[in-house]
Amino acid sequence: MKIWQGLSLLGLLTACVSTNNIPNVSEEAIPADNQPVVLSSHVQLIQTTPIAAQLHVKLQWRDRCEHLEQITQTQQGSVFQLKIFSNWGEQSCTPEPRVSEYAIPLELKGLNAGVYTVMVNGVATSFELNLDYYAGGSLS
Repeated sequence: MKIWQGLSLLGLLTACVSTNNIPNVSEEAIPADNQPVVLSSHVQLIQTTPIAAQLHVKLQWRDRCEHLEQITQTQQGSVFQLKIFSNWGEQSCTPEPRVSEYAIPLELKGLNAGVYTVMVNGVATSFELNLDYYAGGSLS
């Protein structure tokens, strides 16, 4: 399992989005264990050598004090499992949701050609590798 902490995530890009047009999320839709709500996600394959993949995810935070604390990533078979955790710190804020977008790198080394599922905070997306990607860093 790989764990990244804080905002020092290598390769993690952040862009805050206006709070206008943020959909209302019911209390039942908010994950119970300090996880922001995933509004959307998709995987982008980047045609570099070696090939790279990024999970692009749009998150809704409960208020302006909630912030990214940790991202965990595991991969078993054809499923990547990511969990994004948040923290509120010592501050108190009025409930004012905000949205942020992140690009999280996915580890492809050793994967065979095929369809892969990425679960992030319970939301699924998928992508397809057309070629095997060997541990040595080359495509076959």
